[in-house]
Amino acid sequence: MKKAVLAIGLAAALLVPTQRAQAIIGLGLHAGQDRYTVPGNVYSNLFGIPGISLEREDFESPMGIGGYLLIDFIPIIDLELGFDFYFRRYNFTYTNSITGDSEPQDFAWGRAAGYFSIQKPIIKLPMLKLYVGGGLNFNASLPIVDRDFIVEFLENENTTLDLDALLDASASNQGLHIEVGLRFKPLFIPFAINVKFRRTFVEGIIPGEDAFSTISAGIGFQI
Repeated sequence: MKKAVLAIGLAAALLVPTQRAQAIIGLGLHAGQDRYTVPGNVYSNLFGIPGISLEREDFESPMGIGGYLLIDFIPIIDLELGFDFYFRRYNFTYTNSITGDSEPQDFAWGRAAGYFSIQKPIIKLPMLKLYVGGGLNFNASLPIVDRDFIVEFLENENTTLDLDALLDASASNQGLHIEVGLRFKPLFIPFAINVKFRRTFVEGIIPGEDAFSTISAGIGFQI
């Protein structure tokens, strides 16, 4: 009898550390919206020539999608790796009264980002976790058409303003971010719902902005 009790106790002692050491992994997708506005503008007298101008509409709040990998087996903190793609269409009109050209054009802007976050839970309930975090991000974006872009584009003797021209003028940089999020995971069900607010600090990605906010929500598989 004593041997049986001892065996059960030993098994339990071995089992508890093993369960705590098991990795909690999450994989998921999210959708979000950047929160900023790049005001529209009229750029007149391009090249110092009256009658050549560019007019661009306001550029507001791109929408995007992304994915993440959550690692939740390290004591005290969680780790998250992810990526995002954000898009926005906008209109501009390039006018050359000398040649009589003046046609509105529908164009696209986009940014791509990869990120690494360290998250610290501050409130943990059976199915809810409120956390704060921060980390590194790596961004690339297409330019938004403005005076400098048009002047450089035409000075390089380009003939067509297309996606290839935008890709050639793309920007990239890395920065930091802070975030606060809420994660809901039902008991015994391997999925989670996530809501997050992030503030990203990076230069050269959004015209006229060195920081911007993003709100996102998503769902994923989590064990």
